[in-house]
Amino acid sequence: MNNTWILNPNFDLFGWTSPVQKNRKGTSRITINKLVATGLALEQGQKLCCYAAKDPDGRPIMVTYLDGKPRKNEVMPK
Repeated sequence: MNNTWILNPNFDLFGWTSPVQKNRKGTSRITINKLVATGLALEQGQKLCCYAAKDPDGRPIMVTYLDGKPRKNEVMPK
């Protein structure tokens, strides 16, 4: 991860909480409420591009692009 990546998102829509779940094999998943997924037009099996970063205050954040495309000039692993 590029630690110099500064993110300046626009948060004027809405927010929600998502629980982290683990299965028996130890895989972690983040769930999204059905109403949120419907409102964002997400479909089962759809791939999302996610990034871990830090906000200007140093707090960890996760950024998810809902269109399935990576950040500009970046290739996502398969």
